[in-house]
Amino acid sequence: MKAGFGEIWADLVATAERHAERQRRPVPEIAMLEPGLHALARYRLANALWLAGWRNLARFLAGWTRRATGFDLHPGARIGARCLLLAGGGVVVGEAVVIGDDCLIEPGVMLVTGGLAMPEADLAVLAGLPAGLGAQRSHPTVGRRVVLEAGALLVGDVFLGDDVRVLAGAVVTRDVPDGGIALGSPGRVLTRPQARPDPDARAIQALAERLYKLEEQVQIVSFAAQRQTGAHEPWRTRNPEAYGPIPAVEELIDGAGI
Repeated sequence: MKAGFGEIWADLVATAERHAERQRRPVPEIAMLEPGLHALARYRLANALWLAGWRNLARFLAGWTRRATGFDLHPGARIGARCLLLAGGGVVVGEAVVIGDDCLIEPGVMLVTGGLAMPEADLAVLAGLPAGLGAQRSHPTVGRRVVLEAGALLVGDVFLGDDVRVLAGAVVTRDVPDGGIALGSPGRVLTRPQARPDPDARAIQALAERLYKLEEQVQIVSFAAQRQTGAHEPWRTRNPEAYGPIPAVEELIDGAGI
């Protein structure tokens, strides 16, 4: 087997503590009532049976888990340590999916094949992701500390790096680099610096900067015309505070949103 039952138990204890810390609830309450933890515990057992060659029994246990908790976790998938499955169900994890440690999976997330068949392979080898198997994979591969928000859909041979965030309802069909953000349908990929401000805010920022320049030019022309006509007062100069950043626009650019 890939891991002994002692290691599996230690992982489940750590996962329960992480659940309890996130939800600010006692660990015993989490252990008794958290369906995501129950689904993960049954998956660990089914995965151990799958790797030991008891595949029919593993599939039977996975089906029981799906009916009891609403989480469809294939026993052939590889889910890393301390991953959180949030209550709500509807999560589907395909056979050859690889998920790294410390990931957060919200309700309705699906990691499924893109429709291409993949030859049977040892999951212990798949976890290492050697170059030779990369072209054969048909399921998503997820790095460490990834957050998959509610309703996210990962389709086919896509690779998500570490610390990626897939926003709610996004459909991911291409790779996302470390620290990136995927959003929309079809999914767009942003890097962290691009995430704030968002594309709409950047467009407004460009228009605002052009407005600032036009206002400055208008003041310069107005000041020059007043000097030629003698209508201005000699001690007055152009007032730079009459143009410049608009507070509401700057707040939007900083991430407040529309």
